[in-house]
Amino acid sequence: MAITTTVGNRSQRVSNFENEGLVELGLTTQGIICNGNMKSWQFNRKFLTHSIMSPNFLKDFVQETQSLFNEMGNYWSNLGTDFQIDLAQWMYRFTTDTMLKSTTGKPFYSVLSYYNTLAPTKIKVPGLMTIEPEEFLALITNWLTMVMYFLFFSNLIRHYIPGFRQFTQKLLAKNEQLDEKVLTIIEERRKDIESSSETPLQNDILTSLLIANTSRDTNSSSNDEALKPLTNNEIRQIMLDVFIAGIDTVFQLSREDVIGGLKFKPGTMFCANQQGIHRSTQYWKDPEKFIPERFVKGSEFEAKNLEKNAYNPFGGGLRLCPGRHVAMAELKVLIVLLFGKYDVQLANPKSPLKYSLVALNQCNELKVLIRPKTN
Repeated sequence: MAITTTVGNRSQRVSNFENEGLVELGLTTQGIICNGNMKSWQFNRKFLTHSIMSPNFLKDFVQETQSLFNEMGNYWSNLGTDFQIDLAQWMYRFTTDTMLKSTTGKPFYSVLSYYNTLAPTKIKVPGLMTIEPEEFLALITNWLTMVMYFLFFSNLIRHYIPGFRQFTQKLLAKNEQLDEKVLTIIEERRKDIESSSETPLQNDILTSLLIANTSRDTNSSSNDEALKPLTNNEIRQIMLDVFIAGIDTVFQLSREDVIGGLKFKPGTMFCANQQGIHRSTQYWKDPEKFIPERFVKGSEFEAKNLEKNAYNPFGGGLRLCPGRHVAMAELKVLIVLLFGKYDVQLANPKSPLKYSLVALNQCNELKVLIRPKTN
């Protein structure tokens, strides 16, 4: 899988994302995922990485994951042992709750709200919710759809062709609602911090971003003195990146280059086809089969002598996903708890998997029967 290039240092090939749709959305100079401004990107990524890589954050995240799973298990018990559940919808809300709690420091109650749509007897949500969970999830989905729409459709189509123009206006209107809600969350937490003498402050991402390079930042080093605190808009875009949890493997040439023996012009954008690589018979035996043992050392199915980057779920290089350790921690805890406590069976093993692809593959429905283990 080695690809030769005439430019040795990859960072020399990376320039600003010049896609006019992303420029219109302001994503090419903000946040992390689509930010092509190297100085801004490094500045934002530094603070996010510092937040989610701290031992205290990871410890709290694992504890919160366990606590929420136990809560979800109680809801399943209330629905009955023979109740057929849509595991895809439960897991979507489960990961939403864990991520938003670790991001904002406040419970989101998405799992509870979903349970209330299924149960004959509703459970009152404790406290007051700043944002209604299902509405917020819809706005997040709208944001992802908007980004892909602006990425692939030209300005002419988006703003001047009937039908497309109205769809563009709808996407942008909902995005304004999302921005307002995220900024409200930021402002509320900022006021909490300013009025609190709590030391140390809680270990959530938003708090870490708000206090970075301020007098409350206990982790600031002498090398950071010249750096400024993050603005609300900078924090807003970083938080949206965290909510989406995207992996950006796109880069763009800043000058003419020869890659893999082919000449490319400046401005050419590349995106690694990770899905194709992960399903290629060139690198994997039976890639379409679910064989988790292929990743277990010493098993008869172990995938040996893999080429570099044949398995690359979190991207690589400068844009390596900063949340990879958080994702793996959540997956490991969830798998141990789910299959350690329950017997899980497909409700209809012969039914085809229902999924869709927007930016990532997404399972839309997975009906299962789930029963507590008896031994």
